Amino acid sequence: MGIYLLIAVSLSLLAIISFYDVALQMAALIHAGDMTQGVLQVLHALLLTIIIVEILETVTAYFRTSRVQVTPILIAGIT
Repeated sequence: MGIYLLIAVSLSLLAIISFYDVALQMAALIHAGDMTQGVLQVLHALLLTIIIVEILETVTAYFRTSRVQVTPILIAGIT
């Protein structure tokens, strides 16, 4: 149980840092010369954040039910 708690805390921190990176990428997009490349970087950072949150959802669902649920893993895989 302690390992899952450690994973949940580290994924939460990673999600916060990743969301901050999305905000920085969007701010850089305003001043970017190549708009297409900037949008792709923002989209990449945003999708990474979504994947991290879905993996965190898997860990929190395990805390609630004591079973590993497949649905959040499939959502992260599709993303």
